[in-house]
Amino acid sequence: MNTLKSFILLFIFCLSFSTKAQRPLPIEQVKPIIDSVKIEVNRLFNYTTLSKKSLEKINAKNKAEANYFLYQQNDSLLFLYLTNRTFVNYTFYYNYSDAKLISIDSTKKELNKKEGIIYEAKLAALKEAAKAKFEIVPIPDSKIEYVFHENNTGFTLYAFTIPTIDSLITIGGDFRFIFDRKMKLVSFKKYKRAKRLSNKRIDIPSKQSGFIGSYSLYHSSKNDFNNIVPDFYKFRRFYENLNITESSSTINKRTIFINGETNEITIELFPIEKRK
Repeated sequence: MNTLKSFILLFIFCLSFSTKAQRPLPIEQVKPIIDSVKIEVNRLFNYTTLSKKSLEKINAKNKAEANYFLYQQNDSLLFLYLTNRTFVNYTFYYNYSDAKLISIDSTKKELNKKEGIIYEAKLAALKEAAKAKFEIVPIPDSKIEYVFHENNTGFTLYAFTIPTIDSLITIGGDFRFIFDRKMKLVSFKKYKRAKRLSNKRIDIPSKQSGFIGSYSLYHSSKNDFNNIVPDFYKFRRFYENLNITESSSTINKRTIFINGETNEITIELFPIEKRK
């Protein structure tokens, strides 16, 4: 009897712990997480859009990932275009806060020590991502796009499935690699299976002039807010493909909205939080 009673008490404790672990986080904890999500979405957006602008300026739109890289230096974001693993042909200087072009230096020069480390790290990351075991392959009407950046403890490489035609957004099918300073793979994450959203298949009623509806990108019963980074980033880049200005994700009963035009990320409060 005592054994049965102990088992029941243990079961109730485990059930209580499990339920508590899945409760929505308080807004005080959610806000800094969403701030970090916005920082990462901004960084990914700046890295890809500035790469594209820089390559177009030097008429090198179709050059391989290994020909260039970006890195942050104080308040600037530098885009370097290389002729080989040693020499830089072009250096673009952008203001990091607003992504505005400061200047272009076309002087041929060698990579400095820091730049050499970052560039070799990017090559090592791309080599790792190319391994067959990671199964990084695009779905129809899409391609794989890489974004590499330095983080606080090492380096991060994303592999995004992005659309190659208008009227599409590709959701899911994304990968993230995190490396330490010695380029040892610390973690690998494969996001949900890729699918395509087409404005030809989505019937969304018009709400107001210039704004057509909202689409839910991601739903989870767990408190995994950082999982929305890839979808929010791609929505910001390609929201015009579907003519949808705003989208949302539901994370353990909390609804998070992103505006594609302004990149504002907002959190819908629970009724009890609104009364505070």
